[in-house]
Amino acid sequence: MKDLSIDEFLLKQVINAAGSAIILTDVHGTIKYVNPRFCEITGYRANEVLGKTPRLLNSGRMPPKFYRDLWHTISGGRRWRGRVLNKRKDGSGYWSQQSIAPIRDEGGKVTLYLSLSEDVTENESLKQQYRQLAFFDELTGLGNRRMFRRDLDMRIDFANRADDIHMLLLANVDDFKSVNERIGHQGANQLLKKISQTLRANVDSPGDVYRLGSDEFAFLAGPFRQLEQAHEVAERLCQSLRSIEQPEPGATAATLSLGAALFPGDAFDSAELLRQAEIALRQSRSKRKTSLTFYRDQLAATNEVEFQLLQDLIAAIEDKQIYLVGQPIIALQSGCWEVLELLLRWRHPKLGFVSPQQIIRLAETFACLHKLSLLIVDRLIEAVLALETHDNNIIFSLNLNVAQALDEGLIDYLCESLDECGIARRRILLELVETDHFNFADAQVRRRIQYLKQCGFLLALDDFGAGYATFEFLNEVDPDYIKIDRGITTDIENTDKKRITLEAILALTSKLGVVTVVEGVENAQQDRLLQNVGHRDLKVQGYFYAKPQSLDQLNSSQPQVLQTLA
Repeated sequence: MKDLSIDEFLLKQVINAAGSAIILTDVHGTIKYVNPRFCEITGYRANEVLGKTPRLLNSGRMPPKFYRDLWHTISGGRRWRGRVLNKRKDGSGYWSQQSIAPIRDEGGKVTLYLSLSEDVTENESLKQQYRQLAFFDELTGLGNRRMFRRDLDMRIDFANRADDIHMLLLANVDDFKSVNERIGHQGANQLLKKISQTLRANVDSPGDVYRLGSDEFAFLAGPFRQLEQAHEVAERLCQSLRSIEQPEPGATAATLSLGAALFPGDAFDSAELLRQAEIALRQSRSKRKTSLTFYRDQLAATNEVEFQLLQDLIAAIEDKQIYLVGQPIIALQSGCWEVLELLLRWRHPKLGFVSPQQIIRLAETFACLHKLSLLIVDRLIEAVLALETHDNNIIFSLNLNVAQALDEGLIDYLCESLDECGIARRRILLELVETDHFNFADAQVRRRIQYLKQCGFLLALDDFGAGYATFEFLNEVDPDYIKIDRGITTDIENTDKKRITLEAILALTSKLGVVTVVEGVENAQQDRLLQNVGHRDLKVQGYFYAKPQSLDQLNSSQPQVLQTLA
C-alpha cells in the first residue's frame, strides 16, 4: 500500500472499520490481510489465516465447477460477484454474498485480489437452500453423507432398545474413473441416476438410500425380525443392480461391488459397522463383477489368529501406535546422505514387531489401508519438520503400493498437508511397489502415476528386476529413481551371474539418465564391488552404511552420521 496517495495508517483504519469482511490475497491465493469483521464472521484470528488460502472456508457443499468458474473469472482480470456457502472455524456453515476484484499496480499488472463479503445466512430462503445442500445430493436427490451419518446413529440407537436386525449395505461403481472416461460425463451422471433409482425401488421394506461420494452409495434397511429377511433384501438389490450393468447395446458393462454388515450381529457401534461393511465391499471388488458379500461370510473365511491381528491393527491405527523409522540412501562416491527412506513400524504388545508387508497386506485386504495411509502421511510431515532443522534439502522417500497410488483422497491429503506446512513436493520421493493384484501394466495405474508426477512428486520404481512390467514402465513414465531389488544384491560378491546382471542394469540406467539406488548392501565386499563398477553418481542403501533408526535417533545423530559417511 506504499504507493497509494492516501496515508497508509488512515487507509488501514478505514478497512478495519468496514462493515464487510475483507480479504486481500496475492495472485496465488495466499492470504495477506484480513480485517476484524472477517474474524467476527468466521471465528478465525488473523494469525490463523495469514499465509493460508481461502480454501479453509470451503464448506465442501458447493460443486467444484463453481470454484473453477470463480477462479477463471478473476484470473482473467474480471470482477466476480456471487453467493457462496462457506464454513466457519467451528464447522458451521454460513451463506456469504461475495465480491472479488483484481487489484492492479501502476503498470496494469494484477498483484492482489480483494474480496468483500457479507454474512446473509439469516435469509429464510437461503436457510432452505443450505439445508438442501447440507443433507441432500444435488445430482440424485438422495441423502448425502451427513444425513447418512445422522440416520445411521439414529438407527443404531433405536436398535439398541429393540430386539431387531438392521442392515448397512455399501455399493461402489468399479473403476468409476475409467467408466467416466469411456461414456463421458453426461453418460456417467445418467448411470449414477439409474443406480439411485434402482436403490430407491428396493425400499419396499423400511429403508433409506444415500449417495456418499462420486461413486459411493449406502442403503440402510430394517428392522428385520429374522436374518433371512435381510439377506433376501440384499440379494434382490444386487440382482436389480446387475440389470443396469449394460445401459445401451454394445456398451462395455459397468459393474458394482456390494458389501453388507448387520447390526447388532456384526458390530457394536456405527464406526465398527461401517468398517465391517467396507471389509465386505473390498472382498466383492476382487470378484470383478457385480457381486454381494456379507461381512460374516468374509469373516468365516478368515482364521482366528489373523482376525485377532486385524483387530489389534485397527486399534493401533486408532491409537496412533504406527510410526516411521528412517534409513538413509547415500551417494557412494561422496558418502553424503541425500535421501531418507521412511519405513513403517508397528510393535505388537505380544508379538513384537510385525513386518511392514504383513501390516499393508492386512490393511489392504480388510479395507483399512486408507486410514492407515492417512496416519503415515501425518508421520511423514512430523519427520520432515523434525529433521529439516539440520538440512532442508534432504529428500524424504515413502513406499506407496499401487492401491495407495489409486486412492485419490490419500493423494489429495498428502498434497494439502505438504502445502499447508510449506514443504516442497519435490522433496518427497514416492517409491512405487507392484503387487499381484495391482501392477504397472494396468492403464489406469499408469495414468495415476503420471498424475503423481504432475503433482510435483519425485517417483522411484522400487524392486527393479522383480516386477511385472518394469522395462515398459521405464519408457512410459520416466521415473526419477530406480531401486535395484535387494535379491540381486544378496551374495553378489560370490555370484558371477548376479554381478553381470547388476552391471547390465547399471549400464542401462546410466544411459537413460535415471538415478540408480542399489539396495541391501550389507558387507565390505559388496561395497568394494560397487566402488569398482564404474557407475557415475551411484546411490546405495543397506545395513553396511546405516541401519533404520527412530526419528529421535536421527535427529540427535544426523550431523555425526553425515560426517562419518563423508
